[in-house]
Amino acid sequence: MKTKASQAVTAVLIGLFISSVAGFAQPYSAADRRPDGYVFNPTLITSADCIGDFVKMQSIEGVAKRKLAADLIQTGCVVTLKGIYVIPHFLSENITRGGKVFVQTKPALAVVMMEAAGLNPYASQEVEDAVKETLGLRRPDGDEPIKGYVASSDLLSEQR
Repeated sequence: MKTKASQAVTAVLIGLFISSVAGFAQPYSAADRRPDGYVFNPTLITSADCIGDFVKMQSIEGVAKRKLAADLIQTGCVVTLKGIYVIPHFLSENITRGGKVFVQTKPALAVVMMEAAGLNPYASQEVEDAVKETLGLRRPDGDEPIKGYVASSDLLSEQR
C-alpha cells in the first residue's frame, strides 16, 4: 500500500518525465541561462545578503532556529513558494556559503508538470501572487517575476 508521500513523489517523477519528453517550453532564452532544474515547494532567498543568515539558521537548533527563521520570513529574506517550479540557472556566479551552493534564478511555475502530477497550478499561482504582493517583490506594473537564490541541493533533477 502506497503512502500519500510516495504517491506524490511518483506523480512528480512522472511529471518530470512527461515534461522532458514533451519538451517543456521555457520563458528564457538559452543565452540567458544554464540548464534548468526543478524543485517542489522551493525556499527562495530573496537577496544574496540573506544567504549567510539562511545557512546559519539551518545549522542551529531549538528556539534560536525558530526565532531566526521567523525573522527571515518577517523581513522578506526567505519566501516559500507552493508548487513545482522550473529553476533556470542564470549566467552569473553561484554563491557558496557553509558548503552549500545557491543559484541565482527567477522561478517559473511549471504548469504542465503540475497538471501531469495531478496538482492545481492555478491555486499555487494565487499563493505565489499573494506572497509577491505582500513582500513587495513585484514592480508596480506587475511584470517583474519573483527572483532570488535557491539551494542547488533542493533541485529534484538537472538536465546536463
